[in-house]
Amino acid sequence: MKTKNNRGTETHPALRARSLALGVSGVLAVFSVACSGDDGGGDGGTAGGTATQTSGASGDTANDDDRTDGPEPDDGGTADGATDNNPTTVANDTTDDGASLDDDDPSTDSTGEAPVLDDFSFFLTSLDGIRALSGEEDGFGGNLTYDGQIGIDGADHICETLAEMSMPGSSVKQWRAFLSTMGEDAIDRVGAGPWYDRNGRLLADDIDGLLGTRPGGNPMLADNLANEWGVPNSAPDGKELDNHDTMTGSGTDGRLRLEGGGGGGGGGGNFSTCGDWTTAAPGQDPPAIGHSWPAQSGENWLFVGRHASGCEPYVQLRGNGGCGGELGVGCGGGYGGFYCMALTP
Repeated sequence: MKTKNNRGTETHPALRARSLALGVSGVLAVFSVACSGDDGGGDGGTAGGTATQTSGASGDTANDDDRTDGPEPDDGGTADGATDNNPTTVANDTTDDGASLDDDDPSTDSTGEAPVLDDFSFFLTSLDGIRALSGEEDGFGGNLTYDGQIGIDGADHICETLAEMSMPGSSVKQWRAFLSTMGEDAIDRVGAGPWYDRNGRLLADDIDGLLGTRPGGNPMLADNLANEWGVPNSAPDGKELDNHDTMTGSGTDGRLRLEGGGGGGGGGGNFSTCGDWTTAAPGQDPPAIGHSWPAQSGENWLFVGRHASGCEPYVQLRGNGGCGGELGVGCGGGYGGFYCMALTP
């Protein structure tokens, strides 16, 4: 059984026995000095000094090395010999309460390094995700301001948040919304590739692979782009929906679509980006859209040759689209979803 010395560290039984023996020797030496006079005083002083010095050294060794449970020293061994040159007995540094300094650090694994994440660098924002983050049944519309981040920065933050919800730790991958603005084209925002969905399926190897009618990777993914959970977006709950319209603000080349409007009374804008993703008001420049899965009304995933009818929040999942005379980002069959891509695969 181990006990703790006056510095709070554990002392091995063999060390306690040795210290006790030395202490008794010191007492006997002092008693001898008292009985023998000046001639024994030198020897007694030496013995007492030796006992005190050795006992102190033993105590220091126990304090320094007893952080871990080492083997008991042999009868003739020293306390130092119990742990010196034995790296297998050295434990991690600990806090005052005995917990390891590396415990409970989510940014590192048991080796102290950042965990290796699976390939995951593309998704289409799901309707459930958009509703959860916006707090509205009809979503954000064209105003993607979120959590204090305005416009395109808010869109990036939405991507980061949904990615983290799906794969904890993946927010470090530097997520970007595939959305063009007046200051930057979507194709220039998303890195060089490759990009993978939540299931590790390849979307595209590089920029060229993004610029086809459908992405150039896994055919099953390309024809039915998946949400942040890796679920094909045409049937997120197992039932087919008319939800293909996806905001990009871009043409088929992934660059800002400069023609304006084209979707009804809410059209007539100049840049197809709902004021660079800062407004959901009526009468603004409605977003250019692509299709997350091929439809009779268009197959290109970046731009199908038309815009949404407005920037207002609107969810339309029924066949044949239409909003009954109202305007909004989802009136053609959608909900204001957009693509997210990470700079790190």
